[in-house]
Amino acid sequence: MTVNTFVQTQMHVQVSQNIYALLHKMVFLSKHSPSKSQTILTSSSFPSPYSTMSSHPNSISTSPLPLSPIERQIFDTLLSVITTYNLNLTLRVAGGWVRDKVLLQNGIIRELRNVDIDIALDTMLGREFAEIVQQYLLESHSDSSHKHSVAIIQRNPDQSKHLETARMMMFGLWIDLVNLRTEEYSNESRIPLISIGTPHEDALRRDLTINACFYNINLNIIEDFTGEGLNDLHRKLIKTPLPPLTTLLDDPLRALRAIRFASRLQFCIDPNLKDAMRDTRVHLALMNKVSRERIGTEIDAILVESNPVLVIHALGLIVQLNLFDTVFELPLGLHQKYADPRAKTPSHRHAFESYSKFAWNCMRFLIEHCALKSVSKTLFGQSEPQEIDCGVKCENAWVLRVERLSALTMPLMGWTYSGKKGKDVEVIKYVLSERLKVRVKEVDVICKIHKGVEMMVDIGEIRADSDEFRLKVGLLMRCVEDWWKFVVQLSCVNEIIRNGHEFGRVVSETNESADEISYINGIQLEIPSELESISESNPELHRILMKYQQLYSNMESLCFDKIWTMKPMLNGKQILELFPNLRAGEIIGTLIDDQIQFQLLNHPNYTLHSVKSHLQSKYAHYLETHPE
Repeated sequence: MTVNTFVQTQMHVQVSQNIYALLHKMVFLSKHSPSKSQTILTSSSFPSPYSTMSSHPNSISTSPLPLSPIERQIFDTLLSVITTYNLNLTLRVAGGWVRDKVLLQNGIIRELRNVDIDIALDTMLGREFAEIVQQYLLESHSDSSHKHSVAIIQRNPDQSKHLETARMMMFGLWIDLVNLRTEEYSNESRIPLISIGTPHEDALRRDLTINACFYNINLNIIEDFTGEGLNDLHRKLIKTPLPPLTTLLDDPLRALRAIRFASRLQFCIDPNLKDAMRDTRVHLALMNKVSRERIGTEIDAILVESNPVLVIHALGLIVQLNLFDTVFELPLGLHQKYADPRAKTPSHRHAFESYSKFAWNCMRFLIEHCALKSVSKTLFGQSEPQEIDCGVKCENAWVLRVERLSALTMPLMGWTYSGKKGKDVEVIKYVLSERLKVRVKEVDVICKIHKGVEMMVDIGEIRADSDEFRLKVGLLMRCVEDWWKFVVQLSCVNEIIRNGHEFGRVVSETNESADEISYINGIQLEIPSELESISESNPELHRILMKYQQLYSNMESLCFDKIWTMKPMLNGKQILELFPNLRAGEIIGTLIDDQIQFQLLNHPNYTLHSVKSHLQSKYAHYLETHPE
């Protein structure tokens, strides 16, 4: 269909679309009217969307938003498209972009995150409008630096894409075009039935009032069809447009989203919403209606927050609202693989007596990690965050995710459960892989880190000038590779907790020491600014910190840079050539391991000749007396 033909068709169907929208609004008001006696057919039943009264169901703000030059250019171009093709169309930017612009305008935030520009259309499909915009740009040559192909994102309810979305680039920025909609949920699924809706319906179906405002591009105003969003942004309040229990039972994932926004923006959660989030029906719905991938995505968004205090606060809310056991669900049939539970993780003998204790143990490790990380440059001479060579260019978010998950799951170290065919499976793998859907590569790294912490228990008791220290440090580094520096830090955390100390101090809103999980608005973390003060207030804690500072220094002095890339001087074939009477078998692995140990002890001064001489002198007699 050509653009001209489409415009003619648009004019013919406009009347029926307006009637359709009107009927939708009438039905919605009949369902959600605050007064059963209200007559929906009177003119007063449809409040003006431009009323400035905060108590009115709809309110607006005419204060100009702080638009960037590119944003202004995009919006002006879209308005020119509407004028040029005589389209009866209103464009509204929705969601997080509007929220963050208002917060920036009011000085609540200092800078904008990268938020997509989502534009909602009232009388046209996103695909159709995108094609008109595409033709306009090509004909006007107003953005000749970019190709204007339109990408269609098909419905994908599992990823919260409930309607087809058209995506295109304008002046270097991606914009999404989608229709206003209304949603209807069932008891079995968080995936709703979707139909085209009015702005009022679209606003009320959103997760939070602060995410329900629109920027009307046509009129250059902010529209708040809930009547609450702008006010809640000023009051720094997290609240739902509809009754909170209804909203959470429709889509239980909104409980985690509310926590994430409360932490990120440092807003308070409405008491009624908190009560709904504690409701066991919401917890069951979160387990039964929401995919583990979506839960994992929300937790990941919390964990990679750059400010550790916000991470602690968010996870503290998850604990406080009794959601921790739902998110970090444990398998049945737990048991420890250590004969003595105090051998490796001595503070966790009773970690699983209740989910409250389990949650607190997990939080304690994360709190101490974040606190210690803040002074790691002073203790260990490291910059923040630690850069890890993971085979590809590694972003800081990847490092933060692995480090924080490693700390958070420390209480799971050493615990297994009976898997298929009675085989023991590590609980850590179940929680990360099955419940949070963490990528396999990251799970493997976290398990290696935990293994490294176990190895550090022995290393910490060995003289630094001994061959045993050199050998065990080398084997540790070959196990955990670039993560060895983090393993030292996490081992320090383990010993701090094992000895009943705390480096990061948890305080409540009233600045009183928190008792278990009694605080009322997440965990407020206080990080000491100076290490010197610790020596006076807690000499034993200071001793532990200095112990690991010296241990780190001793390990670094071995000059084992990239030692995990070191290969044995002789491979299996060369070993058979060195010992002609030897047959391939398990002894080959023993000889390879032995030469790795020899190379570690003599690094970097070993040679091929010295390795051969070592193997011949050590195994010649054995091979003579044990012919293969």
